[in-house]
Amino acid sequence: MKKKVFLILILAVVIVLVVVLVRRDKKVEAPKDALYLNWNSYETEQYSLQYPKDFSFSEEYHYQALGPGKGITGIAFTIPVILTKNTNLSKDTKLSIETIPNKEDCTPADFLSAPTVKEPLTENGIQILVAEQSEGAAGNRYDETVYVYPKCVAVRYFIHSTNIGNYTPGTVQEFDRAALLQAFTLIRASFQIHEKEAAI
Repeated sequence: MKKKVFLILILAVVIVLVVVLVRRDKKVEAPKDALYLNWNSYETEQYSLQYPKDFSFSEEYHYQALGPGKGITGIAFTIPVILTKNTNLSKDTKLSIETIPNKEDCTPADFLSAPTVKEPLTENGIQILVAEQSEGAAGNRYDETVYVYPKCVAVRYFIHSTNIGNYTPGTVQEFDRAALLQAFTLIRASFQIHEKEAAI
């Protein structure tokens, strides 16, 4: 009787070990759509994307930092004001989608006045040109990154912050740049140019 019980226990242990090993080796990945649960969707004939519900968007956006006659139209997704509370992050910080019409190929220089070009990316078989630019003036800092897609469509990260040293110590905190960039990166990861339009 004891031998039978012992064999049953050995069998049970073996079964548990097998189950544990199978579960350990099985990779469970959350579907991409789960990352955007409760996000809003935005779509035009040319592209689509998803963005957090607490971001505001404007279809009247014009980027004008390149000077007179060089404005670029597009749409902008601006961060919620709550992200700027008690920090040095300014409320005009945004991610924008910009298009230069009637032009086949663009470079970062079409979107930034003094770009520092980075290594290009290849995502889903599409080459994306990348560049950065930073400027400071009167206690303000403007950090921009552009991702230039085919057919002169670009995603711009525009981060406006102020000099933390200009505030009374303890009254304002440095904003969480990593968290902000993560949010922008998730938005850009959802960005898709419609194949039909990209082929024109």
